[in-house]
Amino acid sequence: MTKSSNFYELELQIIQNVINQQQNIIFVADKSNVIIANQKFNDFFDVKRIEDFKDKFTNIENTFVAHQAFFTKDENSDNWISDIEKLYTTNRIISIVDRKDYEPKVFLVKLNKLVSNEMQYIITLDDISDIKIESSHKYFNITHDCLTKIYNKSFFMDALNLSLSQTKRYSSVFSLIMLNIDNLTNTNDKFGFIKGDEIISVTAKKIEKNIRTCDIFAKYSDTAFVLLLPETNLTKAELLAENLRKIVMSIEVEDIEQITASFGITQFDPIDNSNTIIFRVEDALRIAKENGKNIIVTQ
Repeated sequence: MTKSSNFYELELQIIQNVINQQQNIIFVADKSNVIIANQKFNDFFDVKRIEDFKDKFTNIENTFVAHQAFFTKDENSDNWISDIEKLYTTNRIISIVDRKDYEPKVFLVKLNKLVSNEMQYIITLDDISDIKIESSHKYFNITHDCLTKIYNKSFFMDALNLSLSQTKRYSSVFSLIMLNIDNLTNTNDKFGFIKGDEIISVTAKKIEKNIRTCDIFAKYSDTAFVLLLPETNLTKAELLAENLRKIVMSIEVEDIEQITASFGITQFDPIDNSNTIIFRVEDALRIAKENGKNIIVTQ
């Protein structure tokens, strides 16, 4: 064994001794593999050893309950830890079924990198079931659009102001995409608002499946959506917008010949406040609508 591998093994032994004394569920994992865990972990999943857990579930993310109010692993990602690390700390919440009483529990996930291996994390699951389940329904209704179940404008504006503050502080970057479903007023006049609502809902679901978990996707107005893209420059935002434009065009809804959307894009500028950046992206969208629709305009 090398000196570094000896240090790694010693570190794991020390961690094992410490976490066995804790009441929270604690384990060490890399992107998909649980390496060591405490007794509380074994009790919760009703297993005797890590090997039994792996035989039962393969990896930890397979145990997460799919729920729109909590984090679930992105189908296109092979690293749930990296995905959840991109979220605000208060949003790092998962739900897992207790294997002894089959009741869903809600946990706040806390992450700390190992000293000897930065690809591995000590992960603590704080049980917040009593607090979260009681308030989650109310919180969801306050922060989400009732039709599409994505974030509403109020939540988006809070996220935007936080992003402006953090991006200025860390000299980083983010972009905004605003899109508007074309000709929806004509559709409502011809087929009624139920058909229009169907188009809005289907479009929201398609877009949500094709963005990152760290992206903030919200309903901005009756026919418009907005995307806040952390750590994303204009070029990458344009590539995403083009992909989403094609995805919208591929949506099939009965009686509707073609669904299209117009896109406006802008990138954070250090002098921006919420009003200036919103003005630019709205203006870019307006130009797209006035110049033939189903196009992308960057400001």
